[in-house]
Amino acid sequence: MARLRHAAGPLCLRFLQDIGSNRYKIVFHNVQRLMPHLSDILADHSTMAADILAFVEPWLSQTDRPVLERFNVVSRANCPSTPNSYGSIIFSTSLTRPEGYRFTSVSSGRNGHIDATVWTIAGIQFAMIYSHPTVKFEELTSFLRTIIQSIPEIPTVVLGDFNLDLFSDDRLLKFFLQYRLKERTSRIPSTDYGTKLDACFSNILELDAWFFESLFSDHKPICITIPRNEKLSLLDELDILDEPEFFTRAFNSLNGNSKV
Repeated sequence: MARLRHAAGPLCLRFLQDIGSNRYKIVFHNVQRLMPHLSDILADHSTMAADILAFVEPWLSQTDRPVLERFNVVSRANCPSTPNSYGSIIFSTSLTRPEGYRFTSVSSGRNGHIDATVWTIAGIQFAMIYSHPTVKFEELTSFLRTIIQSIPEIPTVVLGDFNLDLFSDDRLLKFFLQYRLKERTSRIPSTDYGTKLDACFSNILELDAWFFESLFSDHKPICITIPRNEKLSLLDELDILDEPEFFTRAFNSLNGNSKV
C-alpha cells in the first residue's frame, strides 16, 4: 500500500484510511454473495476504514452469521427461501450508528424485485436501492418516487445498483434532477463490463463520492464521505448546472431546452 501511494505515476484510486475522522465514511457495494467474501472484505484496508458498510445482493439465509471485526449488524434482510438477489445488510461501527432504518421491497413480474433500505445519520437521510435487471424503468421510478417524496428537504443520499446503464440511458438522471439530487461519482464504469449501473445521487454540496476496486465482485464499491458536525449546504440550480455535458444535457432536456 505504501509503495502504491509513492508510485511515480498518478494514482487513480483513493483510500478511505487516508480520510480523517472529521468525515463520515460510507461504502456501498453489490457484493454478489457476502459469506464467501468476508475474508476479502476483512483484507481490504480501505473498506474496513469505513464507518458504514452497506451491501446489496448479500444472498443471506436465516442461518448465516456474517461477522466483520469492529462492525455491528444494524440492519439485515434475508432471502425468504432460496438464496437470491433479494435483501441487504448494513454494518456500522459503534461510533456511527444509523437510526430509523427500515427495509422495503416490492415484487415485479415473475422474478423481479426492488429493494430499499432507508436510514438516518445525524439528520442525513440515506436510501440504498437494488433494482433487479428485469424491473421496468416505470416501475423503478414509481417506487423511487414513494421513497423520495417521503423525505423532507434535508440532506439526502440515494445510492444503489439501479441496473440501468447511465452511459446509454439518461432517464434516471432526469428523474433525480427533479428532486435536485445529482449523480456524484465520476463518469467511469461501475462494472467490469463497461456499464454504469451503480450510482450515488445527493443534494449535499460537501459530499464526495468515488469508485473503488473489488477483487471478488463484478461491481465496483462506491466510497462516500460527508463532513461530521458541520452544517451541510444543499445544492441549488447553479450547482446542478455546474456539471459535465453528460449531466447538463439531462438537466436541459428535463426543462425543455434542447441546447447543451
